[in-house]
Amino acid sequence: MSSNCKLIKIGLDKLLPHPENPNRISKTNFDKLKRHIENSGRYEPLVVRRHPQAEGCFQIINGHHRAKVLQEIGEAFADCVVWDTDDDQTRILLATLNRLGGKDELGIKIDLIKKLSQKYETKELASWLPDSKQTIEKLK
Repeated sequence: MSSNCKLIKIGLDKLLPHPENPNRISKTNFDKLKRHIENSGRYEPLVVRRHPQAEGCFQIINGHHRAKVLQEIGEAFADCVVWDTDDDQTRILLATLNRLGGKDELGIKIDLIKKLSQKYETKELASWLPDSKQTIEKLK
């Protein structure tokens, strides 16, 4: 399967959530995502498709939470990749994209946390990372 994808900026007012998106995150993790985007200005581009009914709009396939964060912090546009998918392909993507995650390799994670801890306090790291203060302390 080949894809001719380009990164484009799309107005947040043109990005509509997919009503069948099952992915939810906790308020704590949403707040961490928000802090990360506010502090760094960086985020993984959203994956969208042309909206099947709303002319000139796009439907979010992956990135619902990032889009919400961008709206909350006052951004007008989001970096997006447009995929050409039909309804069934989109449903498969909704069911898989947020579930096909990897797992941390402990030794590498420990090294990463130790390096970050040289510059940042545990409390600060816990406000950005998905790990709790207690987990970060154990990994250090």
